[in-house]
Amino acid sequence: PLANPIGIAWDGEFLYVAESDAGVVRIFDALGGDAGSIVIPSASGVTSAYPSVLAVADGRVAVVDNAADRVVVVEAVPATSATITLTPGSSGQEPVQPTAVAYADGEFFVADAADGTVRVYDSEGGYLRTLGGAGVPMGFSGGLAMTPQGLVVTDPGAGRLIVLDPESGEQIEVHEG
Repeated sequence: PLANPIGIAWDGEFLYVAESDAGVVRIFDALGGDAGSIVIPSASGVTSAYPSVLAVADGRVAVVDNAADRVVVVEAVPATSATITLTPGSSGQEPVQPTAVAYADGEFFVADAADGTVRVYDSEGGYLRTLGGAGVPMGFSGGLAMTPQGLVVTDPGAGRLIVLDPESGEQIEVHEG
């Protein structure tokens, strides 16, 4: 059995599962066969990683690590101790309390529960812009998804989905209930 599987991501060939209590991302092939594990290294001062939400990003996997309040990006290949290839916002614009991540069109979208926004980073982790905030009140978001309509943000505390323009952050639509 998996040790508290929380998040999943699919790249068209492999299924990545955040096995949170084990601190790993398990990899399965299209038929459910075991294709390996990616062990997420713990952050400095933290005893272990706690991967929860995943996003596939051009041969990489972005991982929300709740134990360290960080998002890390690792290669999408089995590794006994993955090498972190980048940390979005590490130059001073990192999310304070990341809760969800998505990747689309060369950009990482990271929900930040500390201020109810979505921070956007380029494919190398550089900060680009912030979506939401005072004009679009959002709470804790457990999920993000890019759709043809826009960036869908879950707002479970309010029981709704918010669709944002991924460039301007303008609220396009709200789905209540």
